Amino acid sequence: MATLFDKYGGCGTFIKIASSFYSRVLESDALSAYFRHIDMDSLVVHQAEFLSTALSAKDQAGGPFDLKEHHQRLSITEQSSRAKSNFFASISFGH
Repeated sequence: MATLFDKYGGCGTFIKIASSFYSRVLESDALSAYFRHIDMDSLVVHQAEFLSTALSAKDQAGGPFDLKEHHQRLSITEQSSRAKSNFFASISFGH
């Protein structure tokens, strides 16, 4: 049975989604500072891998994935979290 990852075009599609998302993030005054010292190419690949994992709601060890816990150390503001969510929601799978 094909996964949603496969259904939506596999790795290439999710790399495009992640690239589009981070392009918007880097243009945002509210979000760009969080990524000042980040290797964006690696992060795009990491995000694409996360999206493929998230479609099954499992982490690499097979247990539940807690996104809030994973990002807690970054002290992300509510404004930044909303901006990030809005950017992500605006990206379509057909992009």
